[in-house]
This record gives sequence, structure tokens and C-alpha cells, in this order.
Amino acid sequence: MIDDGILRPWPDEIGTTTAPLRQGHLFANPPFFYLGDPRFALWDATSALPVDGGADVVLLNDDEGPPYGLVVTQSCDLDESDHEPRRPWFQICPVYPLDPDNLGDDFRRELENDTRLDLAKLKPPDLDQHFYWVADLRIEVPVEKGWLVGRDRVEAFADEDGYDKLAVRLRERVSRVAYADSLTQLIRKLQDKFQRLGANGEVKRGVSQIRARIVPSRLAPELVQFIVVKNGDATPKVEEWFDNWHAEVRAGEAVQDLDLQPPRYTDWDSMLARDLLKSDEVMFRQRGAN
Repeated sequence: MIDDGILRPWPDEIGTTTAPLRQGHLFANPPFFYLGDPRFALWDATSALPVDGGADVVLLNDDEGPPYGLVVTQSCDLDESDHEPRRPWFQICPVYPLDPDNLGDDFRRELENDTRLDLAKLKPPDLDQHFYWVADLRIEVPVEKGWLVGRDRVEAFADEDGYDKLAVRLRERVSRVAYADSLTQLIRKLQDKFQRLGANGEVKRGVSQIRARIVPSRLAPELVQFIVVKNGDATPKVEEWFDNWHAEVRAGEAVQDLDLQPPRYTDWDSMLARDLLKSDEVMFRQRGAN
């Protein structure tokens, strides 16, 4: 269906516009729309639709929508000038500023550490540095590439490292696997307590990644063991903290029917490929850290 509708050849302006683009670039005044039903409205813009009209497209005006949009499409899918193009659209998500002076301590700490699953912190060098600029990953809007022609792109980061971390973040979001409820609750308990640690705390600085070995399966787990991958900043406090968390959880009701094994500690130089392949990432390195 889609292939039959693609017009060819594409205008030359498309190739010259998309060639320098990359995942993570920003564009001002992006479109923001979705399909909603006012009879079962979940967002305020949906409730403004005529109730007797059923489902309809909600399209925000420029003064209502986000000031910027983040390109989430992979760079290799943006520019197709070296082969017959097959992707007329790209995806963009809303970007807006949050004033740190108006945020609670916990929310501000999550933004500073970039640990919120649905918000990615950006550092656009040419935008007001007082604000937290965040990309809201809860919605992706499809836009035809012709919309880009004549529009100026804005850098989301000042260096390559920022774009690399964003790419990992976007990959994480679409690669999450399904877990049994009991396992999800257990992982969340660890995530919540670990994220409450100070961004520059001794324990947090020493952890590169947390993984989980799950037996026999994610949906019917019987045995779980967390693998803590330490880095060069690790001190004995890292193992002490995780051992204490393990004892605390084992003493409570969070484990339910799971056999929660004591944590195992390693580093990237010592970790076996077998262990890497047979475990899941359940918490990534502190975002924004070196």
C-alpha cells in the first residue's frame, strides 16, 4: 500500500535538506497531532472536540504546541539520496523547557540525572541555559520530509557524546522486554532506591550498569540475581549498599515467590560474554555521567 503511493523522483530539495540531518536535531514549531475520542478523553485537548463527532484528529495550533521538536528517526533513515527512497516520513517528538525554579526537589533531581523514562534531557547550546530542555518521548508525530525544506535545524547537544547517549536512550525505550508482575515490582524497588541516591554519591559513581539473570524465563521467573557492573570509581561501599538492599528486600514481602540470589559483582574487563548474553539490562549507567 505505502510503496504504491510513493511519488518518484523526489524533489532535489529533499536530498539537500536531509543530507546533513541526524537523529537528535531540533526544529522550531513542529506539528503536534494525534487521534482522540472526546467521549473517552484522556488529555485536555481531546475534550475540546465535539462529543457527538466520535474519534477525530486533534491538531494543536502553533501557539499551543511545543516550541521545538526532536528528530527521533535514525540518521540513516533520514537521508536516502544514495538509493531509491522508501521512507517519506520521519518521526518527531515534542521538546519544551522546564523551569528548575518551579520544580520539586525529586523531579529536579530526576531531570538533572536524566533518569525519567519518558523525558530525555537535552543540552542545546543555543537555547536559554536557565531551563531544562526535555524531549517528551511519550508521543512521536509522523511528518513528511518535505516539511523540513527551508527550516533551520538546532543542535540538541554541543558535542558528539550527547548525541551518542541520546541514541542509546532511544534504543533503550523500544527494546524493553516484558516481565512478570512480581519481577517488575522487584526491579522497580531497586530502581527507585538506587535513583534516590545523590547524583555524585560514592555508590552511584561506582556503578556502570545493573543487570538481571532470570531463570527460567522473564514471564515465569523462579530465580533472580542482580549483577552489578562496577567501574573504576567503585569503592567497597558499592557492594555494601547492594548487600544491604538485598537483605532488606529478602526480609520483606517484595520477593514473593522469587528466589532472590545475593548480588554478584563484576566489571567490564571480567564479565563473561555468556553472562552478558544471558542477563538483561535493568538499569543503565547514570545518564550524563562520564
